[in-house]
Amino acid sequence: MNIAIIGNGICGITAAKSISELSPKEKISIFTDEEYHYYPRPRLDQLLSEKIDLSQIFPYTEEWFKKRNIEIFLRNRISAIDASSKVLISEDGDRYDYDKMFLAQGSSPFVPPIDGIKNQGVFIYRNIDDVLRIRAYARGKKKAVVIGGGLLGLETARALSELGLKVTVVEFAPRLLPKQLDEEGAQILKSQVEKFGIEVILGITCDRIVSEGTKKCLLLRQIGQLESDIFILSTGIRPNVEPAKASGVVVNRGIVVDKYMRTNLEDIFAGGDCAEFNSVVYGIIPAAIEQAKAAASNILGEPLEYKGTTFQVTLKVAGIDLTSVGTVNPEGEGYEEVKKKDPAKGIYRKVIIKDGKAVGAIILGDKRGIAELTRIIDRKIDVSGKKDALLADEVVLKETFLKQGG
Repeated sequence: MNIAIIGNGICGITAAKSISELSPKEKISIFTDEEYHYYPRPRLDQLLSEKIDLSQIFPYTEEWFKKRNIEIFLRNRISAIDASSKVLISEDGDRYDYDKMFLAQGSSPFVPPIDGIKNQGVFIYRNIDDVLRIRAYARGKKKAVVIGGGLLGLETARALSELGLKVTVVEFAPRLLPKQLDEEGAQILKSQVEKFGIEVILGITCDRIVSEGTKKCLLLRQIGQLESDIFILSTGIRPNVEPAKASGVVVNRGIVVDKYMRTNLEDIFAGGDCAEFNSVVYGIIPAAIEQAKAAASNILGEPLEYKGTTFQVTLKVAGIDLTSVGTVNPEGEGYEEVKKKDPAKGIYRKVIIKDGKAVGAIILGDKRGIAELTRIIDRKIDVSGKKDALLADEVVLKETFLKQGG
């Protein structure tokens, strides 16, 4: 069987690896518009800060792919899908037959309507080429502005500060990471970020970027202008839904899939940032991995249901440990919480409980027990009468909640 995978990120490569492990005889073809083999995007900040060089970002060798019967088509953008004939068509007009296909083409940066974003010195941050361009341009510069204070924006800001630039983060929301943190946690995170010499400006609307010779300014409606040598946009992502949509695949926010990761078209599956399951586009690595494994099994005719993923995100910034799991900003009644905090040390731990079950957690500044808390939330373990133990370390969590088959 010839299995085609569009996309070479964590979802695509996980599907390819899983298929090769389950059925080594299958021929797997991966198509990507990038010129590089698979690399973990969370390591891009290390490439930007020059902690690693380009050769160190690739986990798999050519031999690794050959042993698994995986053929990679680099610099090969698929522009059309003929689902009736089971043919992929590249931008160059090349045609590739497939028996089954997995859409894992990920997402693209959302570009906000800010005038001047095409000016010199303004960059979007998403892939290796973006990082290399930013790194080259930043050499010898003094000031940087990151527009967007999400996970990627904060990681970018830290990497630029490690290059020696004075960095300002401008965020439209009234607090950092509003989906991943509550107000108290966001305040502590902000203070930790500022300890690195990074300025954080919240609740600000960006108007336009103007360039006058070498001088560049970001105009902010509320506070005037902010001068900088380089601007980085990190303002969210949007699912890549073409060419699937043009081929007749049903698309809402993302490519709509069922519990077997199937689209509405026969023998076409989807997963990762481009997919929508139960009206949710997850956009997180754990979901991409779980969806890829489910899709691989179902592509091979071995039914495996995907039941959704508990939201979990981690901020990968040296000196800051932050993980957010599940529901952290609940709406409605019936929720309670246990928490402890030490703002001076940058520590904040909070667990949200409903109906005797932990449903969410924020762990900032002290990463002990993250894996155990995640399992407690995933397994819907009853924590009644033992709520304070949820704030303890991994030893206590295991002994209290996970001793039986943990």
